[in-house]
Amino acid sequence: GYTCSFFSVCVASTVTLLAVGLPIFVLSSVRQMMKQRADLRVISFKLHFAWMLWMVLTSLGAWILMYGVALCYLFLSLHSKLAASCALPLVATLCEHALVKCNGFMYRQLVCRPRKVSSGRATMNGDQRRVLDVGIQLAHAYKESTMLITLLAGGAATPDYTWSIALLQSFVINIIVRGRITAWL
Repeated sequence: GYTCSFFSVCVASTVTLLAVGLPIFVLSSVRQMMKQRADLRVISFKLHFAWMLWMVLTSLGAWILMYGVALCYLFLSLHSKLAASCALPLVATLCEHALVKCNGFMYRQLVCRPRKVSSGRATMNGDQRRVLDVGIQLAHAYKESTMLITLLAGGAATPDYTWSIALLQSFVINIIVRGRITAWL
């Protein structure tokens, strides 16, 4: 029931997002490279390949991870709807932030560090920050779509209002995270 329909929505939304977003991203990257053509340095194929591989695998991994979060919510809701509603926003937000932190770490290791020590050696060329931004945007999009679809499925399946706890908790968590309130503490 839920897993087949949820998987279909995930596949359709991911294919749509990639079909629209990937050409726009590639065209803007090519345009940016043409502008920076005079500033070409020796390019490291290994660094570019490692960075591309990391971003592709974490983008697909984010999808699989959030799909697993949604399945855990559905299975937990069979036993305790209240526990599932309380756990969903926390687990989804923690998974999203873990992905973002890992992407930032790899950006520093594969892009920033080689540029700092590149005294004539091959390095990363071009605006790699845009690639990092796409990975972060995909992690956030998967997290928010997981929250929406899971809450809609849970709300449609049960006539009670336990899903509203997850909605309210998600709203509060988004304000705390997006407002960087945790940085002030």
